Amino acid sequence: MNKPAILFILIATFVGCASAGEKTTYFKSEVAGQDLPFSDAALVGNTLYIAGKGGTLPGTRTVPEDPMEEARLLMEDFKTTLERVEMTMDDLVYV
Repeated sequence: MNKPAILFILIATFVGCASAGEKTTYFKSEVAGQDLPFSDAALVGNTLYIAGKGGTLPGTRTVPEDPMEEARLLMEDFKTTLERVEMTMDDLVYV
């Protein structure tokens, strides 16, 4: 193994260990009547990780026929999730 690869592995390990002590808060989905086995979002330190989403009609799993409406619903869902932790769309980044 070459030195840059070893250095990268060591740095990645230390960065991962440094964040291991941060408090994690999980947010369940707010879809009524659905006890889903996963979290809608997880707040680790001051970073919110949002689960994959779809632009479904509120309270259903139905996707609207109009793609623009689906995109609007998706963004509204992101906004609602961010508001639960007192964040705004300005805090949202895409990775």
